[in-house]
Amino acid sequence: MPEVNVALVGYAFMGRAHSNAWRQVSRFFSPRLTPRLKVICGRDQGNVKKAASQLGWEEWATDWREVVSRPDVDIVDVATPGDSHAEIAIAAAQAARRSSARSPSPTTCARRRAMLKAVRKAGVTNMICHNYRRIPA
Repeated sequence: MPEVNVALVGYAFMGRAHSNAWRQVSRFFSPRLTPRLKVICGRDQGNVKKAASQLGWEEWATDWREVVSRPDVDIVDVATPGDSHAEIAIAAAQAARRSSARSPSPTTCARRRAMLKAVRKAGVTNMICHNYRRIPA
């Protein structure tokens, strides 16, 4: 089965959850592509390096801008706090990368619209995962 190279921006709680999901997807579904955990990115070098080792990522990085523009990255999974989603997702779209952002989505409607405009202009596949859609917290 062909592989798809995944970059994950964010390594804390949601980064751990997304890492697990990428590793487990074939146990629950029949994807056409096998996810390859290529690179995980976070601000703190020590913590992201540790996360890469614990969570099964091939590489780690501390600059998301470099990660989203890498030619060997096919999908950018944004698992950061909502206030940073738009900037990362827009940069991924401009680099012609597919993207996924977790909920909660960006903090304003204007940022959400900017993300949508960027992915439509680039013609790339995108999605937002609404993990807590039915949880009142």
